[in-house]
Amino acid sequence: MDIYSALAGLSAAYVQQDGVSALQEDWAGIGFRIGTQRFLAAQDEVSEVLSPPRCTRVPGAPEWVRGLANLRGTVVPLYDLGHLLLGTPTPTQSRNRYLILADAANPAGFLVDAVTGLRRFSQAQMQPAESAVVAAEFADFVTGVFSEVDEPRPVFSLHTVLLNRLATQVVG
Repeated sequence: MDIYSALAGLSAAYVQQDGVSALQEDWAGIGFRIGTQRFLAAQDEVSEVLSPPRCTRVPGAPEWVRGLANLRGTVVPLYDLGHLLLGTPTPTQSRNRYLILADAANPAGFLVDAVTGLRRFSQAQMQPAESAVVAAEFADFVTGVFSEVDEPRPVFSLHTVLLNRLATQVVG
């Protein structure tokens, strides 16, 4: 056995053993803002972050339905998350972004005031949702809390908004 083969074998064993356990302990999320409230969305819940695309308004739809957009051949409904939950439209700014839900069966884009970047935490750092201090309009969608430099960052579930809030708004 040559040295290269031995090193390749050791490297593969290290990645398989330590890399997998480290990945299972890490939690990654996309930081975003609705109004003055900062949140995190699980990275595996968001397929992409986009600047506002061109969209087509849907006649008769509520104002919080921004319209439909064609994203690489997939028609995706776009929602103003702040308007849906708080009742006031999200102000148009250069920092506005859409968080595209990673759900092929139920594509959706949620407009937020700004995206603040990717954040990583140890899964052990997550605190229960009950410890989050958020406006009542957001409470049903918070699944946990991470602390970031003494600032709590609630974990916000976009999927729960889709299943619980949008389903009742459209059906009800």
